Amino acid sequence: TFTSGLNTEKVTTMHEMFVGCENLTDANLSSFNTANVDDMSKMFDQCYALTSIDLRNFNTANVKSMYRMFRACESLTSLDLSSFNTVNVTEMSYMFYRCSNLKTISVGSEWSTENILTSTEMFRDSPNLVGGKGTVYDINHVDHEYAHIDEGEDNPGYLTYKPTRDLNDDGKVSTADIQVIINDMKKPQGSQSVSYDLNHDGKISTADIQVIINEMKK
Repeated sequence: TFTSGLNTEKVTTMHEMFVGCENLTDANLSSFNTANVDDMSKMFDQCYALTSIDLRNFNTANVKSMYRMFRACESLTSLDLSSFNTVNVTEMSYMFYRCSNLKTISVGSEWSTENILTSTEMFRDSPNLVGGKGTVYDINHVDHEYAHIDEGEDNPGYLTYKPTRDLNDDGKVSTADIQVIINDMKKPQGSQSVSYDLNHDGKISTADIQVIINEMKK
């Protein structure tokens, strides 16, 4: 288990950060500030035993490479990437290669592959993948062609839509998510969840509620 208390505010690369951590089973990275990171290549490459990663607060707006980011994460069954903004990513080759038990990849409205230059074997050997509308893995489509939200037979994809900032996992961003933060604010300072520090200012406050409100307006 890895639970972060690191200050990553000035970090620009997370290349190979956890590569080869074969016995790591879960990683809570919800407190990571990734606003300045431009390289996440091989970040979790060959984390064979990893079953859970909390990436819900990742800011990936400046990231250019996700090459082999989750390669051979053989124990993962689901990934929540709903906070990912991939508009500047150009490299996704082998990103989910050999994630043999991965079934669900959730993404939000800021997921994009419009600037991808290379995506070689992005989904190769991940046969359990199922998109949000039921699209199943097809060995003939393993690059970024299917790296989008599944729209069924008319536009098949391997990804499932999840609204960004859906804190209670009910499929929408609403006042119910605001209530999640309010409930956490009532807790003693030391027991509050860093996952709800949505604006990364080190505390749970009304500023985080404003993040939810802003999302609801989109």
